[in-house]
Amino acid sequence: MAEESGRNAAVFLAFALGAYVYENETLRGRPEMAELAGVRMGDLDRLWPLPEDQVELLSEARAEYRTLHHCERRPAPIANGFHMAITRGEDPRQDEDLVGMQVVWAAQYLFHTATLSAIELALGADRYAALRDDMIPSDPVLGMPVPHGIKLDKDVDLWMPCVRRWLECLGIRVAR
Repeated sequence: MAEESGRNAAVFLAFALGAYVYENETLRGRPEMAELAGVRMGDLDRLWPLPEDQVELLSEARAEYRTLHHCERRPAPIANGFHMAITRGEDPRQDEDLVGMQVVWAAQYLFHTATLSAIELALGADRYAALRDDMIPSDPVLGMPVPHGIKLDKDVDLWMPCVRRWLECLGIRVAR
């Protein structure tokens, strides 16, 4: 059981990394690289398909990218100026600073949501619920727990070695 839950968590994180690469290559205007990330995620899906509940978890992890693309406010706390502009009825995509802020926020949201989902998949819902409040402090802005040691401005450092490996699978060299 533990081996299976660990495998499920690892596979889920692999999909989350693929989603991150896909979203960011799309935002960089590199559709061929985004498409290649999608192909790799398809390969992964053929080997280890995500159960429907994990597909929904991954969709939630990508939610702030959808906010960026569609400028639709989510029923979540207002996290930044991009969200505030949407609330005021403005199109924040016209402001480079707001777009940059939302790109960073979308990545952070994906990282945190995927990490917490993987922890829950590995531990099981009951064990995760029992440990969550005591072991994982809550972040008032995110409105969700943040794994110990992960700082909002430093979480990219945590994921970058994994992202580099994903990009290397796509044949992209990344400066260290």
